[in-house]
Amino acid sequence: AIPQTSCNNVTHPPMGSLMPHELPLVPAGHCLIEVCLLDPHTEYRLHLVNISDATMLRSRLLKAETTSCARTLQAGMTVHLYSSTMMVCSILAMIAALAWQVFVHRTALQQRTYTEIPFARSESSSSFRDIRAKDQMVETLKVLLRSMTMFLPLVGPLAFVAFASDVVIGERLSGIAKAYKAWQSSTGTDYRDRLGFVRRACNLVINVLVLPVNMWIMQMLWLTYGSRWFQWMGLDIAAQTPITAFQRRYHVWRAVSGLEFIGWIPGILLSVLLLALDRQSHKIRERLAMHKTRIEELLRQTPKGSQLYRNLCDMDHTKFGNVGDPRISFTQHLICMLLGVTFGLLPHIWMCFRHNLPFWTGGVMWVTVVYVLNTGGVCARFLVQAVTIVKAYQRHCSQLAIFQALSWKEDRSIAVYDPFETRNQEVVKARAILKESQLRIQPLNLEDPAESKVWWHLREIVLTDMKEWRAMMGVLALMCVALSWFAGFSAIALMLMMNQISATTVVSAVMMPFLVVFIYKTLQLARDINLMCQEHTSLLHNVVAEANMPLRPQRPLDSHLQQERFLLQLATLIERQPSLQTLASFTVSPQLTSAIVGSMSIICAITLLMLAHGILQLVL
Repeated sequence: AIPQTSCNNVTHPPMGSLMPHELPLVPAGHCLIEVCLLDPHTEYRLHLVNISDATMLRSRLLKAETTSCARTLQAGMTVHLYSSTMMVCSILAMIAALAWQVFVHRTALQQRTYTEIPFARSESSSSFRDIRAKDQMVETLKVLLRSMTMFLPLVGPLAFVAFASDVVIGERLSGIAKAYKAWQSSTGTDYRDRLGFVRRACNLVINVLVLPVNMWIMQMLWLTYGSRWFQWMGLDIAAQTPITAFQRRYHVWRAVSGLEFIGWIPGILLSVLLLALDRQSHKIRERLAMHKTRIEELLRQTPKGSQLYRNLCDMDHTKFGNVGDPRISFTQHLICMLLGVTFGLLPHIWMCFRHNLPFWTGGVMWVTVVYVLNTGGVCARFLVQAVTIVKAYQRHCSQLAIFQALSWKEDRSIAVYDPFETRNQEVVKARAILKESQLRIQPLNLEDPAESKVWWHLREIVLTDMKEWRAMMGVLALMCVALSWFAGFSAIALMLMMNQISATTVVSAVMMPFLVVFIYKTLQLARDINLMCQEHTSLLHNVVAEANMPLRPQRPLDSHLQQERFLLQLATLIERQPSLQTLASFTVSPQLTSAIVGSMSIICAITLLMLAHGILQLVL
């Protein structure tokens, strides 16, 4: 019961009341009491107690009102009209966006137009400026912020057509076009390209159906939680909604988790972020392909480089050449999809378990369906991207191990220890693969000027291949770290406030182990790549030291000094180069990897312990 603030015949209810705006005059000495959230089909007995002398006042039967005054219903029609208008505008915005991307920009189905990334200087066929990961991340965040304008109040549908459709719809159309070309160019026995086309087409259809609903829900959230901003339009959802509407929604909060109402918004952010990363990755690949082609031409111009690179590309286990993106099997796609859908259903499953409700909750099930389509789909896509990134980095490590094996020969050097300590077992295995292959590829002799030039060009090719996935890895890793900390601290705070676990605790406890595993594997591989690249400096100094060792046969002095200066300059150049793998401008080092993985693991363990403790309390 919410008593009115005073008994002075005020005809307006207090803030937060469910009463209509205009009430009949209250006689002097009387008090108006508002009793909320009653069942219309149940009779209640109202007991009033005078707390000053603890005397019971007269009691009377009370039955909940099932009608509201005409003024409230008339005002409620304004909110209903606004809701209907926003839904129509959202649908029209989606139709206009599809028309804009398909019919106006027909080239979107063959070749997408990408936003240029600012470079330090212009590029040409004879010069190339390295693409910094920081510029890629900044440009991706700009695209993300521009796409999120579709959730602005009032102008969201218009902003969707003007700013967000190019990424949200156009990038998906571009993916469908590329998948269709891959399907047409593939052999009849390869089903993966066909499944990729079907998967992308289904993804587009689902998003076309769900995005208008998302925009409409966001507009209603603005109207609900920002009601003061809409009062100048005559809209006040709290005051203009009949009491019976609140009574009908009372039991909804037992069947629908609060996470299902707003929890899909981070899913939309992640989905747009992945689309923006794909958009930038395609452009970066084109630039890196130009750079790699130029270096391959320089390598083929060397006396021994052409034959060596051809042999490396012909071998099955060297990972050299245009090997393409890592392929994900149908089973892995299916597992990712099932995990995504299960993750989307977690809040609903928890509410059914917590309140002993059936799985199908009737008219409010649409909230769960919308949440599952948004969150489950983006989780499945994130898992696919995570598996792809891990496979790509594993391939880069294997490729770098082959390069390490080419850089040093055990029986030629007088060194006792192997100069390559990072992933030494893979390097030793790579030496055996090169030695036992049919082509019998021999390691390079860096004391020879021609072979040292081959080594330098081959190193540039290897590093160019590794720059392809670093932007996507950096953004996703940073997002996973932030999301893990936010989810963990939110679950801990809610547990301390409520003294019981909630749907947020369940979702955080299930999500965080996956994030920890992804961060651990990715940062571990990135750390090893940086360490393996740093070992090249020690290798060059080792070669120079062995060449200058006393009592060793010497070459002509001019040739010897020239080669020595060249190797030392290469070592200095490598030392001054920035680290290949970074995370938010920080070099991925063993210290950074331990700090991030350790902190995430501690928060994950605390969340899992809270979940286990809360479940035991409910069961016992």
